[in-house]
Amino acid sequence: MARQEILERLADSHEAQIKKTLENLEADIISGISKATNEDNILTTKISIDLRKDLKQYMEQYRIDTDTLVRDYDQIVNSFMEEFGQLNIPDKFKSLTEVDLLTINQLKFQSFSGFEEIANRYLTEISANVYQNAIAGKPFNEMVKDIRGLITGDVDRRGRSMSTYASQIAHDSVMQFDGQFTVFKAKEAGLDKYKYTGTLVRDSRPHCRTHVGRTYTEEQIRAIWQGSWAGKSEGDPFIVRGGYRCRHTWIPIVEVEEDVIPEEPEEKGINKSSLKNKIKEKDIKVLPNTVVGNELQKQISKNAKDKRYPYDDGRETFPSRFNADNIGQIIGIEKLDDKTATELLVIMQELDDLAVLYNVPKLRSININGRMGAIMSMGDGNLKINYKYFNKNNPAEDIEVMRGTGYYENEVQLANKFKLGDAVSKERKTIKSTWVRPHNAFYYEDNEFDRMRSILYHEFAHQVHQMTRLKFTKELYGYSWNVPIEFKLSKLRTKGKGASRYSDKNTKEWFAENFSLYHMGKLDLVDKRFIDFLESEVMQWVLF
Repeated sequence: MARQEILERLADSHEAQIKKTLENLEADIISGISKATNEDNILTTKISIDLRKDLKQYMEQYRIDTDTLVRDYDQIVNSFMEEFGQLNIPDKFKSLTEVDLLTINQLKFQSFSGFEEIANRYLTEISANVYQNAIAGKPFNEMVKDIRGLITGDVDRRGRSMSTYASQIAHDSVMQFDGQFTVFKAKEAGLDKYKYTGTLVRDSRPHCRTHVGRTYTEEQIRAIWQGSWAGKSEGDPFIVRGGYRCRHTWIPIVEVEEDVIPEEPEEKGINKSSLKNKIKEKDIKVLPNTVVGNELQKQISKNAKDKRYPYDDGRETFPSRFNADNIGQIIGIEKLDDKTATELLVIMQELDDLAVLYNVPKLRSININGRMGAIMSMGDGNLKINYKYFNKNNPAEDIEVMRGTGYYENEVQLANKFKLGDAVSKERKTIKSTWVRPHNAFYYEDNEFDRMRSILYHEFAHQVHQMTRLKFTKELYGYSWNVPIEFKLSKLRTKGKGASRYSDKNTKEWFAENFSLYHMGKLDLVDKRFIDFLESEVMQWVLF
């Protein structure tokens, strides 16, 4: 039987066995209490104290059963060594040494300690509960409810029961033992590459769906696992994996293999787009967001290796100017509906083309969340997206910019009427006259997909002015960045010159709004001074 099958079988069977053990424990305790009640069906305080010895004896069977479960871990060791022995490694690592056996015993003891801790905790709680009920003179049937709540559990009434905790530990201990022993043997053999493997089920976490089948170095794994996701448990990524009750594990490999993603492959040519040949909304084939996440992760992982990026690993030579969390990762793709996620995948291809055109690094992370007020933001190649502005399956969201509903219909009307120069003509000098412009450049687009494309182009414009010929020096009193495009922009006076009100915010937003219009083909709306600036100050660096 393959190692993964053995792991899943043991995890499932151990979980079932521990639940059965606790059902028996509950029955024994209730039976013992029943026999100890007086003729009025009441438990006296003296008898409740005497019952503690019996409760310990009942719990002893739980300890015996959990010890049996831990002894099963030898099956994990045997299946691992069988696979490990097939790797192209020196023969001395293909058999168990005395040190290995000591490590195995220590790991087993550690697992048993987890079960033991639960036994001690709940024995104390059950004893206290029985004594308190005796003092209160509770009827037998009320005491039974409390005991069942503690052991096998009325979760809504009592919180997490002993069965809930123990069954989770029974499952996770199998997988964690495997993870600890795996990394121990891999390090012993000098291996540094691991593949994330396991079975995908209906409720597999998006994080696991993104990474299963992929191969990473230990350094990459530890960087990726710094992120956050639903159900994550704190600890070493080789031990906690995707989180509580995760069915996935790591296998060491000698050479980096091709990524094998357990999803249907995308048809050749489907959803391919480029800056020169942009795909239209009607031609997009919608993919599951899990598939999109896999594809984007490949793209981002590759992009993040660009040596032109600032370092963010503690080296003083080149720190980031912005918050650079989650580098090399896609976070929160599950928060986008399938259509929006697919549209993002399509446009990301075009953003890579823009990076080549302007000789700047490609984007290196995407963080999708609903916590920020902005539609999107960009800093050192790290893109953040507020999913609330895009999802089509969230009609209850307060803000629905991309649908052109409510107040935003006025912005679309303004965009339809606006002609470049309207807001800056000599005849119109009042502030109110500038409101013939829409707030954002994306309102000039007549469909939701192109509006999303326009916003992403806007954000990529920030990548251009942030990263073009970026230089860093460490001086006597701190760090210094030389950002030539931003320095040149700061010398411009752009207020009232752009086709959107947002372009008045500052010169960087003026640049981004015009950049978006320019690459969306809205040349009649682009400020002429932007084209002059692009040609004279930006494009001069492209060939270097």
